[in-house]
Amino acid sequence: APERIRLASVGVGGMGAADLGSLSSHAKLDVVALCDVDSQRLQDAAKRHPEAKLFSDFRVMLKELHDEIDAVQVSTPDHTHAAAAMTAMNHGKHVYCQKPLTHDVYEARQLRLAAAKSGVVTQM
Repeated sequence: APERIRLASVGVGGMGAADLGSLSSHAKLDVVALCDVDSQRLQDAAKRHPEAKLFSDFRVMLKELHDEIDAVQVSTPDHTHAAAAMTAMNHGKHVYCQKPLTHDVYEARQLRLAAAKSGVVTQM
């Protein structure tokens, strides 16, 4: 296991800011990337995590920082939870996702299969 966990946060305003605050308080966690479509919320989060790289698209973030991320926090509005979580798991990243995880049972089952295939740990 790594000495430190490198976290990417997707959705950093509102509940995302609260989740990020809780997760980043862990002594062995480094926030390496922040992602939000709202540039003001992204800048607010960047003030608290100046070392993090900033993105407006989680797909670009995961592609560019693939080897620099261990886990992804998904705290976006509900309609992107499943897509962001699935993309992270397909990149082999552990995922913490806000509820609701999915819109239907099919999406939930697909996420379960992806987690099993990639061997990641997930939490909702």
